[in-house]
Amino acid sequence: MRAGAGKQRGLQRPRVALSKLGRHAEATVAYRRATELAPDSATAVGGLGAALTSLNRHAEAEHYLLRAIELDASEASAHSNLGILYKQLGRLDDALRHYNRAIELKPNYPEAQKARALCLLLKGDFQAGWPGYEWRAQMGDLRFVHPAPRWTGDPLAGRRLLIETEQGLGDTIHFIRYAAEVKRLHEGQVIVACEPPLVPLLRQAPGIDLLIAQDQPRPPFDVWASLLSLPGIFQHDLTTAAAPIPYLRAEPDRVAHWKARLASIPGMKIGIAWQGNKENAQNHNRSFPLASLAPIAAISGASLVSLQKGSGAEELAASAFPVHQPGDDFDAAGGAFLDTAAVMMNLDLVISADTSVAHVAGALGVPVWVPLAYVPDWRWTMHGERTPWYPTMRLFRQTTPGDWPAAFQRIAAELASGHFTRNYSRG
Repeated sequence: MRAGAGKQRGLQRPRVALSKLGRHAEATVAYRRATELAPDSATAVGGLGAALTSLNRHAEAEHYLLRAIELDASEASAHSNLGILYKQLGRLDDALRHYNRAIELKPNYPEAQKARALCLLLKGDFQAGWPGYEWRAQMGDLRFVHPAPRWTGDPLAGRRLLIETEQGLGDTIHFIRYAAEVKRLHEGQVIVACEPPLVPLLRQAPGIDLLIAQDQPRPPFDVWASLLSLPGIFQHDLTTAAAPIPYLRAEPDRVAHWKARLASIPGMKIGIAWQGNKENAQNHNRSFPLASLAPIAAISGASLVSLQKGSGAEELAASAFPVHQPGDDFDAAGGAFLDTAAVMMNLDLVISADTSVAHVAGALGVPVWVPLAYVPDWRWTMHGERTPWYPTMRLFRQTTPGDWPAAFQRIAAELASGHFTRNYSRG
């Protein structure tokens, strides 16, 4: 061991911990101090570049990450972090080149393997992306891991398959469609363990023989799978990702209740949701201010109805334009999104950030328009205004990073032209 190496590793740990806690500004200060003490340390210089990337200070980040590689071309983390930076900038081929180099240097590198897979999926290369996406299991990303065999797609032949949901509520709503695909192709029992708030909404989802909350004991099962592994098991791509829509349904009594409650709202009723879960690492990228919807509010005959719950709802008090609010009892009892789904069935259109609300609308088969960041989540890929996931969804993409105003001007122009009423309204 070279002199001082142990001390360097000891000093490295607090900086890494700050980054993992999301305290990127503090991590940047700590790494900058480290580079002052050891300007030729590829680890310190690369760590500073990674911390700056997390703060979206891309030009500085690129400088330090390239410098780290110059100092030590075998520094796999610098290549991986440069891949992350280039992905954020939409330079996907450059990102893949550095992910590939990181994996060449360190094949057993879960973070680089998963990041590379997400980049491939974002490019639309699903077949190449699915295998690498399974590296998330090596990173501790799965909520539940069982000693029973993991299902690989072999015939169930009467066996019981347990599907564990993972990640966010929107991911569960999006991919729960695969329970029906399992049931269609295999003879066996399908058990789904999902987030407790979603049990009432998913109770009627097709293909599920037994639905339980994840805080309940698991019934006997033979094999298990994590929900987001199912698209890869079925080798689905952009030509096969569609599912029969709707695969979720609103409760008829609630639909009737909200029809009466919303009857006094005039004109075209447009449901809006602008903010996702603040705990999501990409929330700053996918969410937008309520004020962004001003061009839509200005359209003659348009009435906005808030579907926002939790963080973001505080913006309503200072809104410069009127937004109808369903009331304090909205989604307050029974389960998550039950009232949201019922309200949606009484709207002409939903405009939602890339959050659970958008997935509920898509799964219900109601018209939904989603403003997307310049580099969106992988499932939307980088191009196109339509998605095979949801036939009633339309995507409005930023054409330059961070430019929400232009995206909303395009949405407003579409609505004002009457194009939506002729082609997308359910009448």
